[in-house]
Amino acid sequence: ITLDRFKTLFTMIRTNLPTNIPIVFVSIKPSISRWSLEDKFVDANKLIKTFLAKQPNTQYLDTHSAMLDTNGMVLQDIFIKDNLHMNAKGYVIWQKIIAPTLLP
Repeated sequence: ITLDRFKTLFTMIRTNLPTNIPIVFVSIKPSISRWSLEDKFVDANKLIKTFLAKQPNTQYLDTHSAMLDTNGMVLQDIFIKDNLHMNAKGYVIWQKIIAPTLLP
């Protein structure tokens, strides 16, 4: 379902905007509060990455892996109290991955 929805959005972007505009997808992130969905997040990220690899002017950014510890568990200290939304430390992880795509 996630891939289908992504393809719909992708098609809308490509239909309504010039094709020279890059599409950058930031992977679905893990979180403590949604850890029970981790396998679905991993699968969706793989499917979207594979889809984008076949599309021109696209990029997949893997923030998901950077948010896991060496045992493959979600980092515990990168979220606010709700265990879903990131704190400043979590956004630093994202910044390191996303910023290079925004700078010339």
